[in-house]
Amino acid sequence: MSNEKGTLSIEEQGIDTISEEERKGTPASLFWPWFAANVSMFAMSYGAWALGFGISFWQATAMTIIGVVISFLLVGIISIAGKRGNAPTMVLTRATFGVEGAKVPAALSWIATLGWEISLTTTAVLALSSTIEKIGWGSGVAPKIISTIVVVGLVVVAGIFGYDLIMRCQQVITIVTGVITVGFFILGWGHIDFSAIDSVPAGSLPAMLGCCFFVMTGFGLGWVNIAADYSRYLPRNSSNGGIVFWTTFGASIANVFLIFYGLLLAVSNADMAENVGNDPIGAMASILPTWYLIPYTIVAVLGLMSGSIMDNYSNGLALLSFGVKLPRTVAAALTAALTVLGVVLRDFLLRHVHWPVPRLSDHARCADGRMGRHVRGRCDHSQEGLQHR
Repeated sequence: MSNEKGTLSIEEQGIDTISEEERKGTPASLFWPWFAANVSMFAMSYGAWALGFGISFWQATAMTIIGVVISFLLVGIISIAGKRGNAPTMVLTRATFGVEGAKVPAALSWIATLGWEISLTTTAVLALSSTIEKIGWGSGVAPKIISTIVVVGLVVVAGIFGYDLIMRCQQVITIVTGVITVGFFILGWGHIDFSAIDSVPAGSLPAMLGCCFFVMTGFGLGWVNIAADYSRYLPRNSSNGGIVFWTTFGASIANVFLIFYGLLLAVSNADMAENVGNDPIGAMASILPTWYLIPYTIVAVLGLMSGSIMDNYSNGLALLSFGVKLPRTVAAALTAALTVLGVVLRDFLLRHVHWPVPRLSDHARCADGRMGRHVRGRCDHSQEGLQHR
């Protein structure tokens, strides 16, 4: 893929090294995909869950902000390796584990991203189909079929076309979801009881740390395995500090506000705390005017789809990194087919298969190794060694 090709051209690049003439973008462009993939209504649940650690409102606020920012700071740091190595994250692990050894994290990343894609897509389908039924546009199986076609179809198209279309889609999703999110913040403001903020007693330091680590595992640490996938096209002279800042800021800012809003709702009303913790999409919908239901659903679905799009793309790259000889487009299509199967069989998957949620145990252990080798080192990667099959 060259710089002359447009957004609607299919990405020809797989896991091979990005050549100098193919490099493009700026560190600031990383804001769009990371914001869009993390503007999820489910972030509000962490506000209610944080209070469940037995800590005060302000303690929970501090610990959730620290947990979100630090965890995504790791994503930003690992993103530097994408610029230096010009290759997807799982290919870069070959510098640490060797070509054969890197198949282990590649396989784990493939499983994790597939599981997350199925989970996010399923939730988006259910949210969209539920809204279709509530506004009277259909009932029964039809809304679910239509929702599946729409959600999976958009994810598949973005995944197959690849990097350029994904970056453009994420920019649009960021703008749309950002504006609508501000709207429902304003509309739900009247349900917040500010006098209740100081009514929650303070907790112990271990409880605070437990809350912080809990938030870290649920947010940034779940993205370390694909961090470099979206920075590998950046020019070699791109600022390392800019890469870290825009990745961290883009991924953190929406979550910080959503969690804080969830905290405000949870501390205001015990029933709301339970509802926000169990069903944030439904809880927020219950306090919004009916006319805002469709815009609100757009935010919920687009946020979920954005994460699913990134998982679909990175899942295909992880499969190729493992050594499977397929074109990138075929790998993305295969992932999409498995996602459709997961959506159709969601009841079985939710009851009997426990996907790796949150994405911590398999990837965090190798994150420090990658940072030490790829970030603290002054030299770029040996392209021949990384691409050896």
